[in-house]
Amino acid sequence: MIQGAAGTGKSFLINIIEQTLIRMFEKSDQDPSQPTVLKLAPTGKAASNIKEETLHHALGIGLSKNACLSGSSITEYAVKYANVKCVIFDEISMVASTRKGCSKQISGLSQLAPQMWHLTQYYELNEIMRQKDDKMYAELLNCLALGKLTDKDVELLRTKQTILEKVPKSATLLYHSIHDVDLANKIRLNSIEGPLVKSQAYDSVSETAPNGSKQKVLDKVQKFDRTKMGNLESVIKFKVGAKYMLTYNIDTVDGLVNGAVG
Repeated sequence: MIQGAAGTGKSFLINIIEQTLIRMFEKSDQDPSQPTVLKLAPTGKAASNIKEETLHHALGIGLSKNACLSGSSITEYAVKYANVKCVIFDEISMVASTRKGCSKQISGLSQLAPQMWHLTQYYELNEIMRQKDDKMYAELLNCLALGKLTDKDVELLRTKQTILEKVPKSATLLYHSIHDVDLANKIRLNSIEGPLVKSQAYDSVSETAPNGSKQKVLDKVQKFDRTKMGNLESVIKFKVGAKYMLTYNIDTVDGLVNGAVG
């Protein structure tokens, strides 16, 4: 297990370890579709940072709390990962306890179950590299991660406060509710000059079913709100110059992940 504060070089070290293991395990005639080292992350953003897949996509477990693999899927993944010698999990503390086979969290968010410690070698990176030229800010980030900000830390953060009128129009804003987000998006879109293009969602039923059954499903879908539709609107409005954020992972390697803005 490798731990360390933000900016200590965890991702850099993991990449070096990965490349070393690949050179150790892979053969000259290795099938690229059957890796020897598997590197995974719990979220699309984290997976994009390490240029790999999410835990859910790579293992086919989906996002459902009670999702189970079918027999054919188990066989498929067993063949696909037959040559895997090592699995690297980035941001393991973000993996839900149910995914790790635990009924409850034990001793905090970042700790493995006690019975597993004898199998684990622990390495902590202590030297901050990313903010090595700004010691005060580096220490602030550490305190922020632990929820132990000092009065001096809070004072430093408040020097970065500004009023809404001074915020660049290109900045991404955070709101408390979906209603506030929709309202802000509408105001921003209306402020941009130029033609408006609407993109209408097209729903289809992929399973083989009688046309009558398919139509019933499609009619039912029309009544769903966007929380049941991948957080996507049935109609999206576009203008040149507006910024858009993905709310669904498409391709982690290319950076097309939930939260990506462009």
